[in-house]
Amino acid sequence: MKKILIIEDHLGLRSLANQIFTAAGYTVTEASNGQAGLDAAVQGGFNAIVCDLKMPIMDGMTFLAALQQHPPTSPNGPIIIYSNFIYEYAKDEAIRRGASAFIAKDTLGTGELVSEVERIINQQSLASEFNTTSTDNSNSPAENQG
Repeated sequence: MKKILIIEDHLGLRSLANQIFTAAGYTVTEASNGQAGLDAAVQGGFNAIVCDLKMPIMDGMTFLAALQQHPPTSPNGPIIIYSNFIYEYAKDEAIRRGASAFIAKDTLGTGELVSEVERIINQQSLASEFNTTSTDNSNSPAENQG
């Protein structure tokens, strides 16, 4: 079963995300701030993490930095920032700190969020497979050497 972590301080948005991802076949874990999200994320095993930036206790940027300092016990899928704080410097900083994508809340409705998250998960999976295959092929001797 697919697992997703939703880190969002706004109860209504968090509940709506839970409903749409549950309907799409995900097991949803909710966190109302970055610290609660970090506590869940370090356990690992999420296909994706969707995280807001502006939250109490620990914001999204601090969450990203803390997760780099405390790697999960089992791998997580992509971290997707889902925020209305859409300044370029924020996007760049989020990517630098380990986010895979940045989605502006006002440009993508919650109804489209599942398909966009799945596109990002698939994109990262393909990239990982390609990198693994490329590494495996580069370590094997050439079949025809002369």
